[in-house]
Amino acid sequence: MKGKGQFAEKRGAGSKCSSSSISRRQVCRCGDEVKLLKSNSSRNPGRMFWRCPNWDKELTCNYFRWADDDSEQNCRFDELQHYEQVIDEMKLKIAKLQRKLASERTKMKATICFVVMSVIMSLLVCILAVLNCQGMR
Repeated sequence: MKGKGQFAEKRGAGSKCSSSSISRRQVCRCGDEVKLLKSNSSRNPGRMFWRCPNWDKELTCNYFRWADDDSEQNCRFDELQHYEQVIDEMKLKIAKLQRKLASERTKMKATICFVVMSVIMSLLVCILAVLNCQGMR
């Protein structure tokens, strides 16, 4: 996950969503920051678009969006995508905290066992000392 533990939000260049939408960096469904590119096609020459940076790799989410497309649907999709990313980051944090808690519980159990054994050993030493003193009389 990129930007470990960070929820810093940046608006991607060319985004024209309404002011009610949150500002944030634009990411694809792979979780990577999308690239702003310029079309070289004859149908859309010079038109800017957002694309998944993994578009030429075998594993890609195929994210694509025209930079000048300011429809509310895309804004809502971007917001949903952002919150899904936040949820994923929180799930990772929760899992990490659960592992840490389990480790701390194990340490606590070991400490309790050590204290109990120390008390038992101290009591045995005291009992032996008392019995030894009584046997000398």
